Amino acid sequence: LMAGGCALTGTWRYKTERRERIQADIRAVNGRENSDGGTNMHTKTMEISAGAGMNMKQLNTPCNILVVDDEKELADVIEFYLMGDGCTVYKCYTGQEALECISHTDLDLAILDVMLPDADGFQICKKIREKSYYPIIMLTAKGTDVDKIMGLSIGADDYITKPFNPLEMVARVKTQLRRYRLYNNSAPK
Repeated sequence: LMAGGCALTGTWRYKTERRERIQADIRAVNGRENSDGGTNMHTKTMEISAGAGMNMKQLNTPCNILVVDDEKELADVIEFYLMGDGCTVYKCYTGQEALECISHTDLDLAILDVMLPDADGFQICKKIREKSYYPIIMLTAKGTDVDKIMGLSIGADDYITKPFNPLEMVARVKTQLRRYRLYNNSAPK
């Protein structure tokens, strides 16, 4: 019982710290102005993203990305960074919403949280792979080797463990899209 209490406290502390970091990012985004004379964070993010290699706008085609995460603040942060590179982001907070979006939307990439209230990202990944070949990135707090191997073996293309740096996530998205679009032009959606 004591160990269970410690684990719960550790999980609570981790979620609280992560929520505070996300809220700080959102406050910074909403504030927009900084000390260097009004340059906004969006512009700085674009400069950093563009300097990391290919900008997603250079693909000359729309970029539609599905983000499935039950943590709305985290989904908002991901959306902000991806929209900065010209992507259209479809946010879903449950597995059911994600499955509906998948069936009605032409997507280029999916970012799936493993732990959702009504399903898990592994099930959604399997459903996507039944009909589509676009890249899938698993996004989760489950960082054990077994979880990573399972996600990659059922069809995910990459695996990001929370907490993560949003710029690294954007770089991974760019890498997956570059491989999918430029190296596999004949791949069906």
